[in-house]
Amino acid sequence: MSAPFYSSAPFKPPTDITGLTVGNAIVASAIQPLLTAGANNVKLMEGLKRAGYPSFDVLSFQSDNGFFKYDYALFSAGNADISIAGSQRQAGIIWDRRPDTIVIIDSGGFQVATGALNVQTYFRRRRQMLRWLEALARKGKIIACGMDVPTAAARNGIPGVGDFDNCLKRTEMNIRWQVLGRTPGLYRLLNVLQGMAAYELVLIVGHADGPQHVVGLSQDHPIPSVGVQLFMPRQHK
Repeated sequence: MSAPFYSSAPFKPPTDITGLTVGNAIVASAIQPLLTAGANNVKLMEGLKRAGYPSFDVLSFQSDNGFFKYDYALFSAGNADISIAGSQRQAGIIWDRRPDTIVIIDSGGFQVATGALNVQTYFRRRRQMLRWLEALARKGKIIACGMDVPTAAARNGIPGVGDFDNCLKRTEMNIRWQVLGRTPGLYRLLNVLQGMAAYELVLIVGHADGPQHVVGLSQDHPIPSVGVQLFMPRQHK
């Protein structure tokens, strides 16, 4: 984050809108690269200074000094630098946030499905992804989406992905590896239901061990205490 500006202009205390989620669905607002890059944008920083705002933190709703406060955000690993030092430079607002906030970390599978990220590169960065998630979780609460290979990648004919079954097998392999490799209890791991049609969803749900639950987020079941269904495939003979 940027160093505070020295300004005589009073700063209005932020309004906390997290209370709007009480009794309603929780929407995680996406933190886009356009926003995270702003902290390194000289012209933007100069403009904020002229306007009398204390720092780039005013543009972060998970900061104590934001225009407003909101506890829930979404950040994608697909477009991100997932080296720890690089991430801290590129996306400081997810590192320097209020500790009681929650960031859902998307896996980057969408970029695989669109061809923007090579599936082999995606596979090779699993260990780096694990270290990055662990470091983020030690700074604040996160929920990590498992490293799925969306079935849309097969439908889109993405090279090296194969068919629907191959997407499913790659997803199983990745998430099994994540479950075994992570530090238990440090953060929650969420499986993403895939499928471009109803029959595909039935196949995926039927392939996993145990009952599948749709997790409703409410005041009675806030995110930090929700038990997330992990994708643990059946053992086939």
